[in-house]
Amino acid sequence: MNQKEILNGHGFFRKSKAYGLICGIALGAAFLGGQVNADEVTTTDDTTSAIEQVASQTIVEPVSDELNTAISNAEDAGVTVSQTTSETVVNQEEAQADYATQAESLEAVTAQQEQINTENAQITADNQALNEAYESAKAQAESTNQAVSEAQSTYGATVTETTIDYGDGTSMVDYQAGQAQAEKIAKANEQAVSDYLAKKAEVDAYNAQVKAREDALKNNNIASDEANYLYVIGEFDTSATGLDYYKNIKVVTLDPDAKAAQSLGWQDNTTISNINGVTVTSHDTANDPAIYGTTSDFLYKITETTVGDSFTLNNVGTAKDGTNINAIVTITKASSLTDKEDSWFLIGKTADNGVAVDYWNYDNLELTFLFVDDNGNAIKMVVASVVGDVDNDQTSKIEFDGNTLNYVNPDGSGLIANADKSLTGLGFAVDGYQDAPQGTYLMVGSSTTVTYKHTSDDNVVDSNGNIVNYIEFDLFGTTSMVETEEFKYLPDPTLTLTSVSLPSSPVETPLKDNLTATYHLNEYDVALTTVKDVLNSQGISIDGGELQIGETGHYTLEGAKVLANGKDTLVKYDFEDYLDIEHDEYQGYSIYAFVPITLKDGTVIQSGEDLKAYAQAVYDDVTGHFYVSLNSDFLAQV
Repeated sequence: MNQKEILNGHGFFRKSKAYGLICGIALGAAFLGGQVNADEVTTTDDTTSAIEQVASQTIVEPVSDELNTAISNAEDAGVTVSQTTSETVVNQEEAQADYATQAESLEAVTAQQEQINTENAQITADNQALNEAYESAKAQAESTNQAVSEAQSTYGATVTETTIDYGDGTSMVDYQAGQAQAEKIAKANEQAVSDYLAKKAEVDAYNAQVKAREDALKNNNIASDEANYLYVIGEFDTSATGLDYYKNIKVVTLDPDAKAAQSLGWQDNTTISNINGVTVTSHDTANDPAIYGTTSDFLYKITETTVGDSFTLNNVGTAKDGTNINAIVTITKASSLTDKEDSWFLIGKTADNGVAVDYWNYDNLELTFLFVDDNGNAIKMVVASVVGDVDNDQTSKIEFDGNTLNYVNPDGSGLIANADKSLTGLGFAVDGYQDAPQGTYLMVGSSTTVTYKHTSDDNVVDSNGNIVNYIEFDLFGTTSMVETEEFKYLPDPTLTLTSVSLPSSPVETPLKDNLTATYHLNEYDVALTTVKDVLNSQGISIDGGELQIGETGHYTLEGAKVLANGKDTLVKYDFEDYLDIEHDEYQGYSIYAFVPITLKDGTVIQSGEDLKAYAQAVYDDVTGHFYVSLNSDFLAQV
């Protein structure tokens, strides 16, 4: 037989994992004539008994147990382990050595990850403590504010907000300090409510007494202005004359916003300032021959008067609570009787420190007094004072802004009430208060502003139209004041509570990132060899020897060993040979497994087991071509 005939042991592969496979065929051939050498297996001049044709299979070496354990431990620790592209090594030994190196590297990464895990556990615990401190501080702040809101709704409390320092959101200690401050404010609020309720109970009890007094005053008074909580009580002493006639009269105020006058008039320290429009000059009453028949001392002369002009009388009295009283005086009416003479008025003090005004050539003179404190704030004053010397057909009018009472005109005053609520003394002449009640009445009111208007009688002008007399009127004064009593409603106590700011959300410390690691599989090429031999009938290799005519020989072809874990999928496994049709006679073939073959369903085909059931063979006796192939469905199960 001529070895130059082609002998092919084929293996066709496609990428994927393969399963172990090795099988062989044996061809029986009879020698037909002549003597030939049994050297058909060589493709070179080599005459060795077994010659291999070399191909290769790429094997992906399975991960070692050590590396698998390292991967598992790393992943359990939190390392993100990923597989990268396989690398090529020389052989299995080098692959396993590299796996050992990779396992060692992963163990080092795992140790680092475990340190990170320890640190992250502490960070997590710290963050949890921070969040708990935040939630606790927030709960305290919300509780404090809820109590404030309820108190505000129930008691009408005034609320001020305070900003608490909770830190920058990174410190548990700062949250705790802020919470402690909120707790302190909450306790202070509780005390404030308690104090308020106690004070409110006292005020309510007192105001109940005031209400009882008010009800009694409403049913028993000489005159009243209920809107201004003002009542005139007592009796006029009809057995007396002069100011004693009024000594049993009392004015009671229940108005919490009003102040009763302790003194009101011209005091030793009264001065004029803030002169606006008028001309003010000093006046010497003792050396003014035009002024006679009066006990008043006129200290200033006011000329060039126009409606709207004003000046301030400083220090005209003191309220019972000690407030200093000033009066801004505005000229609201100043009409002249005749144009033959100038109009002017003098202002000063009466013998009992009242305000005395002596005017010349006015049909009527009206002055408005606005009571203010030293800071210019208006004062609601309760004024109760006898007005005297209203006679000789002169008219007097007192009006307290916002009041309905203004005055009490007693029986025997001789004063006629006019439609504009002024009073006129007709047909008599009096001197001050001496003949009281005649020519007198009680001014009484509660207001920041009081307006007094005095109208001249006709007797001050002679037949030629000349002024022949001055007119004096007196206001306020110490002796002319009647007793005032303040029995005021107390205002409700005020309740001021403090709300608190809420803490900002915590700023957690971020966890350290878990580590990442990679590993790779190793692959290497394994030679795929087919080995052909020639055996005699006793199974002895006679390659390179002689086979006699008529003897039967066997060509054997051991197919390539396809290992498990191959990179590719086995899709075809066949054998091919050409017999020498001149000298050989085809006798048949056998195909069997050289190693155990495990199928996917678990079936094991033992070494040496016949595989004909899984193969298809074709022989062409014209050409001597022999071809056998394992079935594809069988290969798919390997």
